[in-house]
Amino acid sequence: MVVRCGQIGLVGRPNVGKSTLLNCLLGSKVSITSRKPQTTRLRTLGILTENDCQYVFVDTPGFNKSRRKRLSQCMYSALKSTLMDVDVVVWVVDAMNWNEVDESFARSLPSSPLIVAVNKIDLAKKPNCFLKAEIEEKVRSVADPASLCWVSARQKQGTDVLLSDVCSLLPQQEFMYPEDMLTDKSEIFLISEVIREKVFRCLGDELPYGSAVLVESFEDCDNVVKIRALIYVEKERYRRIIIGKNGSLIKTIGIVARQDIENFLGRKVFLSLWVKVKLGWCDDVPCLQKLGHEVIDLGEGCPKELS
Repeated sequence: MVVRCGQIGLVGRPNVGKSTLLNCLLGSKVSITSRKPQTTRLRTLGILTENDCQYVFVDTPGFNKSRRKRLSQCMYSALKSTLMDVDVVVWVVDAMNWNEVDESFARSLPSSPLIVAVNKIDLAKKPNCFLKAEIEEKVRSVADPASLCWVSARQKQGTDVLLSDVCSLLPQQEFMYPEDMLTDKSEIFLISEVIREKVFRCLGDELPYGSAVLVESFEDCDNVVKIRALIYVEKERYRRIIIGKNGSLIKTIGIVARQDIENFLGRKVFLSLWVKVKLGWCDDVPCLQKLGHEVIDLGEGCPKELS
């Protein structure tokens, strides 16, 4: 029996559905999602083992030209290193919204085997959306993929074809991880991400990009897991927004986050949330490292495109 295994980078610009696609492929949620651009900040492994093939998917931050803050530089670095390390690149594009950022990103793709996954085809039936022929023409004008797959991560359409095409390009080698392993991330990291997702979803456009979550303590008692987490923001007015009138919004965030965490842990959870103003945390090296980022100073000459 031929056994295949390798790393697959899920890449593309923000909001094309990379994290939703990863969760769909795994059949389990390991990467948070929201409508806010660049919700994904750290590389996240999602591992799927099926019969004679082990897929090691790497979810990445969306490609963004702006790298004025260290946080953006960290995300750029995570994306760039992923493109250099993986065996197969799956470039995810939006069936409803092809733009110049897609073209810019395509020029930076490495020579690794490339598959293009055109996502959100379930929405492309609406007026003023691209037709398949138009999307394919645009993709092939800037890249030469081994295959082009039409998928809907939300509706779980076309994913079998995508997996089959990916498997055919993976190297023949033994599995890298235990067959029952789902992700490389710790429980505490996943809990912090759940909370951050609920902050984004409860506030939407009201909340700026500069917010983060740090789990300060995790105490596994006999009957309940006690969790204390800090929500970092950069300005006092954002702290007031998250707390809400008489603490109403932070209470809602805590309720919906606790429900997901209890489902994830299979245990009763007591969740305590606190909002803290930390000026300039997006540029603070110790803070970024505490949040799990590998800080690499790309300098003032950081290129606008991947090289």
